[in-house]
Order: sequence, then structure tokens, then C-alpha cells
Amino acid sequence: MIYIIIPVYNRKKLTKNCLLSLQKQTYKDFIPVVIDDGSTDGTSEMIKRYFNSFVKLLISNGNLWWAGATNLGIKYVLKDAKSDDFILTLNNDLIVEPNYLQELINCYKKYPSSLIGSLTLFKDNPERVVYGGGIWNKLTAKQKRHFKIGGEFKSGNTPEVLSTDFLPGRGTLIPINVFRTIGLYDNINFPHYAADQDLALRAKKRGYNLYISMKAKVYSIVEETGINFIYSKPTISSFLNSFFSIRSSSNLKIKLRFVRKHLKFWFIYFLFDLIRITYSFLKNIFNYYLKRRIYLKKFNSK
Repeated sequence: MIYIIIPVYNRKKLTKNCLLSLQKQTYKDFIPVVIDDGSTDGTSEMIKRYFNSFVKLLISNGNLWWAGATNLGIKYVLKDAKSDDFILTLNNDLIVEPNYLQELINCYKKYPSSLIGSLTLFKDNPERVVYGGGIWNKLTAKQKRHFKIGGEFKSGNTPEVLSTDFLPGRGTLIPINVFRTIGLYDNINFPHYAADQDLALRAKKRGYNLYISMKAKVYSIVEETGINFIYSKPTISSFLNSFFSIRSSSNLKIKLRFVRKHLKFWFIYFLFDLIRITYSFLKNIFNYYLKRRIYLKKFNSK
């Protein structure tokens, strides 16, 4: 049995589309568990109307964030789950193919004692990669990605699985015994971002392998994913806000907790990471205004 844990907060339409894609799965031994953490847009009512017999709905007060809401779903599942069951973490801004769950199970059978992540592609450009795993440099804060963001994915030129140091929450299949061995997501230190990476590293230290399946694909609406300046207009205010917002992967407090927990020379890493984030922002400003200038030049020449 696969228990699919989906934490949601508003974004009713995205949740509906995600669940509709799950209803089309060829693999049938699964139960979606949706945790509505205080939605105010009628998300719970929509689920009860359209998916009442398909989804187990848990409702919270809006203070859990991603890790806390996911933990609530896992705690619910752990009461009855068997030792050969799985947790699949999934975000509601994702769409999956009908063979998605079957591909995850097929991959796990070939690579047991592993956590199996998904190849993330752009929903509006499904040949382009959002995330496909990577190798982590624990000194320079550089993650050498197997695919560049926006890079083309060619299935014929790629191995069936790729080893990775990180696994995101958007589509990771986890044996239920992982949680019984190492515990739940650390929602105290990492309420929204980094909890998924922290759990993957903890699992790896306990002997589990981390893989990305190239056949298990999720399609992401990236502009709906937290605060970022990669997929939207970069501004100084958004850059500064990214250092302090709980909805940002660049949150300095969260990053500091993460590196101090997992790295010996955390202060060197933290400095390099800050430089990398700033460079990435400046690069995105340059690219944004360069593209805007080219567009205006073409428009005015007509």
C-alpha cells in the first residue's frame, strides 16, 4: 500500500487537478491522505464534494506548515501501516502521469532499501527539467545538478535511475520503516523548507540509498512553489524577503540550522552559500532585463 501524503493550504484548483491525475493511476493500491492546514478558499468542501470516497481528509488549524502537516498525515498512517507499505510525499501543485505510481514501485523493486524520488518537469514545458537530483559539495555549498534548471530531458540518453544527495518533498517514495527507524520530519527546526532534505540525509546515514527515477515523472507549476526570484521578476525587496520568509528556501535561520546539524565546517559552507544566493539573484536580474530589452527592441522595430 502507498499512502500519498499531500499537505495543502488553499490553491483549491491545483489540489483538484492533482487528485484527478491520481484517480487515473494504473497502480490501484494507494490511499491519498490530504491534510488541509487551514484553507479558507473552500478546499475541504471541494474535496468532500468530488473526492469523498477517494481521499482521507485531515483538517488542521493553519499553523503546521509543510513539515508539520506532512507529519500529521504520517502519524495517522503509522497506526495501521504494515512493514512493507510506503509513504509518498506529494505537493498539490503537481500533476502525475497514469503510470506514475507503478514506475515508483518498479524502481523500488530493483533498488530496495532506498528512497525513490521523481524527475520533476515543467508542466507548461514537459521536456524541460526542474529537478533531477544532484551531488552535494559539503564545503562550497554547490549542488552539482544532473540537469540544469530548464535543461532538456532526453530519456534515451539517461540511465534508469540517478543517485542523489537530496530528495525533495514533491514526489518521494519512502518505505514506512524509515519513519519507524529515524523518526518523522523535523518540523521544529525546519517547518517549511529543508525538512525533506534533512530527512533524506538522516535516512542516508542509516544506510538507505537515495535515487531519482527517470521514469517516475511529476509536472510542476513552478511559479506556485514558495518565494523565489528564479521564476518571477527579481526585485531587491523579494531578494531581502527571501532571507527571512518561512516560505523561502533561502531563509537564513533555516539554512544555519541545517548546516550546523549536518556539517562539521558549517561556517565555511554558510558563507559560500550566502555568496551563491547573492550571485544567483544578480544573475537573474541581468537575465531578466536583458530579455526584456531584447523583447522591447523587437517590439519597437515592428
